[in-house]
Amino acid sequence: MPASFIKVAIPTSYSLQEVESAIAGEEALNTRFVSNSVTTEDGEIVNEAKFERLSTLPLPDPPTLKLASDAAPSGKKHEWSGGILIKGSIKQVALYR
Repeated sequence: MPASFIKVAIPTSYSLQEVESAIAGEEALNTRFVSNSVTTEDGEIVNEAKFERLSTLPLPDPPTLKLASDAAPSGKKHEWSGGILIKGSIKQVALYR
């Protein structure tokens, strides 16, 4: 069965911690964060997060977001890096689990 994906808008006014919480909240619905694109929708710049629907449990480990320039958290594995619009400014971030 091919993978199924959903796209979710994450507010561009969110802090890094709020984006991390938004990703964790979406993943609680049996999905896994795949990527984020900063794009334009209806003339507005938006974060468009892509999640893969999971067919089985367990849920993924909780995400930890850090600015890409920060040190990796101890004991966590790097899973994704890219741009996210945080409080109106594009930041390069890394997601760890």
